[in-house]
Amino acid sequence: MEEGTPIGEIEVDLFVPADAGDANNPAGFTSLPAGDLALLRAKPIRLQLASGVLDIALPDPVGFIAMKLVAKQRLRPTETKDCFDIYAYVSMKGAETVRAALAADAQAGPRLSSELRQLYGDLDSPGVRDVLAYAATLGNEERALLARAVVDLFHLVMQ
Repeated sequence: MEEGTPIGEIEVDLFVPADAGDANNPAGFTSLPAGDLALLRAKPIRLQLASGVLDIALPDPVGFIAMKLVAKQRLRPTETKDCFDIYAYVSMKGAETVRAALAADAQAGPRLSSELRQLYGDLDSPGVRDVLAYAATLGNEERALLARAVVDLFHLVMQ
């Protein structure tokens, strides 16, 4: 969904849990297999849009990462957006915050950490390549520095 703001347009990914059914999804949002985990500890917020009010729930770090990993692995495996979104989210929230959230979730945390390691564990990992796809205008040296920064960030998350 794209919506105008005073400073420009933003895109919002809206989803529902996989078992929501058509009656609970009249707008046709993405049906997400990890939707329940993404909503487990979500924070409700209200957005004022030009067309009215939109109430949404923002997932916690575990929920966000679970949601984006499912999107990358099952829904959009050839697209680069989800890996870039995970990288941007971890950069914004901080590696320590994300690491602590994953460590606190004994059920999903270890699995998600393992999946993050597969995507961002070394310079040639798929998630690192996806982040670099967003930096196509950078020169080779800058791309190498970015790749190293991505790997280093996720090493902090997976300590």
